[in-house]
Amino acid sequence: MLYPAGVETGDVGMLLQRLASLNPTIVHYHGPQSLATSPQRALHIFRVIQETVSNAVRHSAPKHLDLDLTTDARTGAWRIACS
Repeated sequence: MLYPAGVETGDVGMLLQRLASLNPTIVHYHGPQSLATSPQRALHIFRVIQETVSNAVRHSAPKHLDLDLTTDARTGAWRIACS
């Protein structure tokens, strides 16, 4: 199985930028360019977002989608929003 660039290093920012670059007229990524975590967690986050974007495109035919990723520096919690 081939994984997108960034999985090996756990770079979630790189993964989400890669997802946005697949169809730049629809998906826009707003967030850190680099956000390293474990490779397993990065792949999990990427797959969840990939499925969210795929469903949104398939079922609502949006003109664009915005992916926003923010982190809480104090708790380390992540927030990923798709609108």
